[in-house]
Amino acid sequence: MGLFNFSKSKKVDILSIPCDYDGYDISFEEKYTDKELYKEINNIITNNNIDINTIEEFNNLNINSSIDEFIKFYDNWLFKLRENNYVVHLDNSINIVEFTNGINNILSNIDSNKKLDVELISDLYNNKLKEYSFNGKDINSDFNYDILEANIVVSELRKIGYELICLFIGYDNNDKTIIKISDIDRMKDIESRINNK
Repeated sequence: MGLFNFSKSKKVDILSIPCDYDGYDISFEEKYTDKELYKEINNIITNNNIDINTIEEFNNLNINSSIDEFIKFYDNWLFKLRENNYVVHLDNSINIVEFTNGINNILSNIDSNKKLDVELISDLYNNKLKEYSFNGKDINSDFNYDILEANIVVSELRKIGYELICLFIGYDNNDKTIIKISDIDRMKDIESRINNK
């Protein structure tokens, strides 16, 4: 043994990673929530490219609708956004390349001429994995961890003027999309009006 004893730095458990992006509670309050607020969100997310009025459940929604009616609308709306590549469903089954390609599809659909570098983001993700362990064991590049993937992607999105957000209604925050950084305050205002804050 030499003069110095170099100890390996302790890795952080990957389950302790905090989210570095915002979630928006797209809920519904009976007798209060104006359905036009969902139209505003839809227009921000899709850059006015998807007409929410084409969703029958949106047209049936009103201030006196029940939570069940709202959830039916929400599920159909999110299905349409996913189907048209304006929302990406991210969980541990989706790898970093698939997720980044999904975000690039959204960028293309909202008429952005900017793209994320898939190879760079994959390298950043794999290098970041080396700082973490899972239950005390090293993680290899096959380990798909959604929050780490999202954190890597959001840091690159911000460099080109976009923010990653997740949409949820209380039980699922796996639906991710992007908005312009300049639209963040507008989204927060809509969320506050939805939730009567």
